[in-house]
Amino acid sequence: MKRFEALGMSRGQAEALTEHITEVICANKEALAATFVSRGDLERVTVQQEAKLSNMRTEVSKDLEKQQGTMAAMKSDVRHEIDKLTASQRLDLNLEKGRMRDDLQALRDKSTTLELKLDREANELKTLIERTKTDTTRYTIYLISAAAGVAFTVSRLIGM
Repeated sequence: MKRFEALGMSRGQAEALTEHITEVICANKEALAATFVSRGDLERVTVQQEAKLSNMRTEVSKDLEKQQGTMAAMKSDVRHEIDKLTASQRLDLNLEKGRMRDDLQALRDKSTTLELKLDREANELKTLIERTKTDTTRYTIYLISAAAGVAFTVSRLIGM
């Protein structure tokens, strides 16, 4: 107000102008205060947000541990199922292998039986062939002996 008076304004004008400028400054200050946050409010909100963030981190950490436990349990279950399937497959393969071994042994036994039967029949045929040869040789000798006897008898009769 004193500056306005020094510039040549009357006391009333200087008071009115100063009052008006003070009102404008106060209104601007209130508008700015409504637009911006005070340092205290900002610090309070920051502390609140940090607390919420800390709580959220704790919850996420707990959820992560829970999920890891669930994953470990699932992994264990899957491993158990794989082991069961593997054991089942091994058992099936061993059973099939045993069945094939039994079938192969049955075929070997049958083959051995057939070989023995074939050998017996071959030996019987050889014996029959030998007997036939012997009989044929004997009959031939008897026939030759009889022919020789007839020839001697005929030659004696003729030579007489």
